[in-house]
Amino acid sequence: MKFTKVTPESHYILKLEIGDDVHGSILDFCQKEGVKTGWITGLGAITDISLGYYNLGTKKYQFTEYTAIYEVMGLIGNIALVDGQPFLHIHTSISDDTNSTQSGHLQKAKVAVTLEIQITSYKESVSRLFEDAVGLRLLQCGENNTESI
Repeated sequence: MKFTKVTPESHYILKLEIGDDVHGSILDFCQKEGVKTGWITGLGAITDISLGYYNLGTKKYQFTEYTAIYEVMGLIGNIALVDGQPFLHIHTSISDDTNSTQSGHLQKAKVAVTLEIQITSYKESVSRLFEDAVGLRLLQCGENNTESI
């Protein structure tokens, strides 16, 4: 295990509105506020959703599209740097009008009613680098002011 000790810098509350692109809105905010590394939580309602599962064997995501309006039961993710720019990694659970749920890696979504996001930014920067064995950009912990266990 590797870890990086981070120091909370700021806490933000974002209110995304009907039609807002979830990823685009959060990334625009990060650019404007200089958020390079952070943690995201949220709730609300979204539509035009693409949720995925990463298949390690094929090193590809398998995505499913959802077009109705879904309640966000929970949204969680992080912000890290890829090529010096903020990059989002978000997972979510959504519920339909029968209270059936789906969850997975959130590739895309638009706000259907509202999406309330809390971001904690950190003073330290953490990057993601591509790792061939997994086929993804993974967090790089254990560098500079960090430790390995």
